Amino acid sequence: MAVPLLGTAPHESVDATQMLGEFRAQRGEMLDLLVVTPDGRYQSLDGPRTHSGTWYAFGGHLELRSASVGRHVLAYDLVGVDDELFLVPIDRLSKFTLEVRLGMGMSPSWLRRAARPDEPRPGLPPPFDEIVKPRAGEISLSEWRGGECLVLTRPGEMLHFDAHKRFEYRGTTGRFDNHERTVGGVAVIGDLLLLSSDDPRGAPNFAERMLFAPIRHGARRYLVPCDDLPDFARSLQWSPECIDSAYLADAAETTSGEWLLPPTFARWCRTEPLTTRAVRIGAVGAGSQRVNVVTLDVGRTQGAFRGLWLRDVSNGANTLRVVLVRENECDAVASDSRDDDRPQTVGTVFAGTER
Repeated sequence: MAVPLLGTAPHESVDATQMLGEFRAQRGEMLDLLVVTPDGRYQSLDGPRTHSGTWYAFGGHLELRSASVGRHVLAYDLVGVDDELFLVPIDRLSKFTLEVRLGMGMSPSWLRRAARPDEPRPGLPPPFDEIVKPRAGEISLSEWRGGECLVLTRPGEMLHFDAHKRFEYRGTTGRFDNHERTVGGVAVIGDLLLLSSDDPRGAPNFAERMLFAPIRHGARRYLVPCDDLPDFARSLQWSPECIDSAYLADAAETTSGEWLLPPTFARWCRTEPLTTRAVRIGAVGAGSQRVNVVTLDVGRTQGAFRGLWLRDVSNGANTLRVVLVRENECDAVASDSRDDDRPQTVGTVFAGTER
């Protein structure tokens, strides 16, 4: 099977007009359809469900705010592969990345449309753009097993690695106390671990290929799903005491010293809150659909990432959510739709928050 040709245009350079059109997906016998129109509206057919509302584009990042579910936000990234443009849910970026990286062929379940010949193809957003680059492994499975079996646990769950690059997961769904069991294989991709279930009908969290980041803190080892790393980063800054109950970890007692993450994701995680200042104020949309956009003076270099929550240090009720990151700047919007019209001021200082 031919290796998919991934786009290379930076996400911050994507024009909002590339979000327009009909994006289609096929899940078994069900058709998903998303229609994005120039008037700032969208309509979605998601299997048997329909909803509509307004859309906003921040570079290659698209947000849909549903009019029927309290302005619930659905977030996607635009990614070009071969001659198509895909809208990928941000909580499934690692699965999409795997299909590209492994040359598996793109599943029909992804929303897509044909790309115009002159249309730029955006690549994967950071840090997923680094995962698709073939390179020698920076970790080894033997390091994770320590030459023997390894057991990682969190309340109600256990993940066991044996000496033959295999894993077994056991957990409880909470519904009817049904115990779940999934087994599969383990491989190393770059500096990440790939767990592949033998049975797609297994436990929901392990029923398909998943990428995990191995993390160390002193002697303790953690395994964190790549799509959960923004949440992990927030916990590391503001509530590290919650990490042991939220993520799979081994039984080592020592939890002091430096946090060691795979290089691909290390810049996401800081032990001190990120502090920044508003340098420009703008907006997208108009009238009742207007959303304020605040440009801040930190970017990838300083440790900002999409999904980071920030609060006004002089007014804790005023919070922002980062939606687009450049090298030394980022754009953020109100973290709650009720705050969209709250006035913003150049010079306002914001700091990372645990929300």
